Amino acid sequence: MSETNETIIPATAVATALQELFATYPTDPEGTATAVVLTVTDPATGAQHTIELQPGQASWLTGLTMDEVATCRNAHSDGNGECGHCGGSGKAGHLDDPDPYLGEDGLIYHGDGEVDVEASAEMLAQEEPDPAAPGTWQCAECETYNGREDLDCMVCGTLRPGE
Repeated sequence: MSETNETIIPATAVATALQELFATYPTDPEGTATAVVLTVTDPATGAQHTIELQPGQASWLTGLTMDEVATCRNAHSDGNGECGHCGGSGKAGHLDDPDPYLGEDGLIYHGDGEVDVEASAEMLAQEEPDPAAPGTWQCAECETYNGREDLDCMVCGTLRPGE
């Protein structure tokens, strides 16, 4: 690709967008230790931009990325056409709770300290299953372990053997 291609987003723009997102929407109580440090490097200049993520932000970014993978997969001709972020509802979730955060126990809490049961269940359902757990299965295509309730691979969409 040409360096003048306008579809290429400079590293600075990507880093600035992520920094603004995470500065505007903290997920954990003030003083929570950084869980992940992302470094975005501009290949043209070598300039590096560092973004520090709280534990909840790391989980959020991972979920957002996986939702986008699902959206892309569902957009294919053999997909179901549903948005991976909203499940086809067209509605943003949890926006009525301005300060949700990930607790030390791994559950998601509302800003008022009450457990968000629905969001916690969704997050736990998206975690990669324990390969030793009864009923889990490994995808032959991408080797991801899936839960016994999963009819298709949560990463590549390959159907569970026998389905």
